[in-house]
This record gives sequence, structure tokens and C-alpha cells, in this order.
Amino acid sequence: CLDCVWSPLLCSTCIVDIHTHNPFHRLEKWSVDHFSRISISNLGGVIHFGHAGERCFNILPNSGRHLTVVHTNGIHSIFATFCGCPQSKPDFLQLIEGRLFPATVNRPDTALTFAFLEDLHTHILTSKKSVFDHHSAVQRLT
Repeated sequence: CLDCVWSPLLCSTCIVDIHTHNPFHRLEKWSVDHFSRISISNLGGVIHFGHAGERCFNILPNSGRHLTVVHTNGIHSIFATFCGCPQSKPDFLQLIEGRLFPATVNRPDTALTFAFLEDLHTHILTSKKSVFDHHSAVQRLT
């Protein structure tokens, strides 16, 4: 993990377990003779919404989906499931409770972290940077 302090080399299962509540950390996997970037979803990690990060036992079949999430350290592709309980909130509200701002309210598949939005706001106010320039910088971090 490039974002954890004193991060030891771990197997895929352990790194996914450790990053259950830090899904937007940048991970690397050893490939023959070098490290290459890999997403937590490619290692089997799933983000669960609706139960404070815990898996819902009422998930509807085929309700899990890939989300594109823009965070301060890059653009991430994650696999997510949403609560399927009878009293569950709509997907976009579950994302907001998870501190992600959805791009749409109808079956969102793109979201911005609140941390990214706060960082963007600070940059716009202090450096007069455009949203395009800020997004381009985050894109390069990816």
C-alpha cells in the first residue's frame, strides 16, 4: 500500500482485510520483477453500503456493480454492493452515508469522495485553479 505508513508486504487476502475501511488506498502487486498498480476490487475487495461497511445479508442477486470513484489520490474502480433490506435507502443515499457524492441519483456508477470535494474547494478558493485543472492533476495521480 502506497498510502499506509510503514506498510509491510502482505498477501492479497490480508491487504484486502486491512483496507476494508480504506478502499481508496493505492495498492501495488509484485509482478515478476516490478510492482504494478492494482485496485482493491481486483484483489477480491468489495465495498458494502447500507450497514456501515458490513455486508448486507439481503443483497439482491446481481445488484453489485462497479463504481468509478474520484478521490484525492486518483481515480479508482471499485466493486460495491448496496443494502437490499426492505427499509433500505436508495443507492444514492447509501453512497452519501458512505461519504461519496454520487454523479446521479438514478443508479449511480460514478461518485466523488467528500475528501476530494473539500480538496477541490480549497484549491479553487486559494489558487483560483479550474475544476478541469484539478481533475487533470488527480487523473495523473492515477
